[in-house]
Amino acid sequence: RAIEQDKRCVPALHGLRDIFRRQARPKRVIESLRREVDIWDNPREKASVHTRIAEIYWTDQNDAVSALTHLDSALALVPDSGAALQLLLDIHYERRLWEEASPIANTLSQHPETVRAERRAELFLRRGIIAKHLGHRREAIDSLKIALDIAPDNSDAFDALADLFAQDDESEAHLEFFSDLQSALEAHQNRPGLSRVKRFLGRQAEGHYALE
Repeated sequence: RAIEQDKRCVPALHGLRDIFRRQARPKRVIESLRREVDIWDNPREKASVHTRIAEIYWTDQNDAVSALTHLDSALALVPDSGAALQLLLDIHYERRLWEEASPIANTLSQHPETVRAERRAELFLRRGIIAKHLGHRREAIDSLKIALDIAPDNSDAFDALADLFAQDDESEAHLEFFSDLQSALEAHQNRPGLSRVKRFLGRQAEGHYALE
């Protein structure tokens, strides 16, 4: 009734949206969010709503086309929107569109403060994986090392970095990094991560002695 009396009644729209969300009716949630887009005058508010619509299309509907359409609208309003750029990266990364994902990952990595703290290690992991697929070895190594600086127990970042070093003997140039990583893991008593590092360093030592 509140919406019937005032179509710009944001609290009523939020309440309606929450009801539809609890009922697991994503299409109706999208409808209520579309109404919000028309209400807001602030470009950042509009961009935020477009991003939420895009997220529903991507995560609940598996509709990349509609999601990308709304992300285009969000970024047209706020080009530096961290939330929109992060979702855009998610979509391209999960679809393995490395060329499209690369500039977005680079932009976000230059402004990591725009990314939620709990996703910053993942950002640099993904930047490293993208760079690896594109043949940008140095960028891949640097990004994966940053991911491990942020989250020393990130097994995916460690495995990707170890795989890069397995391709040649360059790992000796980075032994100080692995030593620091081992110390960080020891300080946090992270046994799984510590075991990974020790096994890697052990294999490197064996390979070094075999060459002598």
